Amino acid sequence: MSIRNRHWGWLLCLLFTAPLLAQSMHEVVAQRYGAAASARLQHWQQQLQQWQSLATSTQLQRVNDLANQMQSLTDQALWGSNDYWATTAEFVGAGGGDCEDFSIAKFDALLQLGIAPQQLRLVYVKAEQLQEYHMVLAYYPKPDAIPLLLDNLNPAILSADKRPDLTPVFSFNAAQLWLNVNRFQSQSVGNINNFSQWQQLQHRDQPRLPKLQLPFAQGTVR
Repeated sequence: MSIRNRHWGWLLCLLFTAPLLAQSMHEVVAQRYGAAASARLQHWQQQLQQWQSLATSTQLQRVNDLANQMQSLTDQALWGSNDYWATTAEFVGAGGGDCEDFSIAKFDALLQLGIAPQQLRLVYVKAEQLQEYHMVLAYYPKPDAIPLLLDNLNPAILSADKRPDLTPVFSFNAAQLWLNVNRFQSQSVGNINNFSQWQQLQHRDQPRLPKLQLPFAQGTVR
């Protein structure tokens, strides 16, 4: 990867953590969520450090598995909101979240591992079996390739053509927004700057206190 792409990736990572830089992220998470949450976050970061030199395919699988150990919960149950996008610190600190939170945390983790941001997209899909909307993370080995999907519903990383249960609607990364024309073709519809949920995520001052105390809040993710 070029130095320029790596630098861009780290800048994008700061979008998720910039409000916490005045204090150690561990200190903030410990204050808001407790020592067990800080231990989870430390474990998360240590794992990413250990995976820096692994092959991309291995990084994808390990990040997917690590995130998918968290508990799947609705925004209403966890945060008391109908639609709340958690930062990685909030997701790991609380120990769970919904599909957007799983996908955002995976996106953030893969950027930290040096994956080029243009190879990643957060994708809104319709989960046909559930008859509801869902978010996954897509990895594009090449710009015109069928992407691999990282999902918290199905732990297997499969190419999009192997997931007929998911119908893509639109996708985005930290720079751009795409609208799907069909299952495997999308067209750019502008930048992401006016996406309100994305803006709220970037400018959050403090991790939000969860409404729900998770069952494993006293432990750490293995």
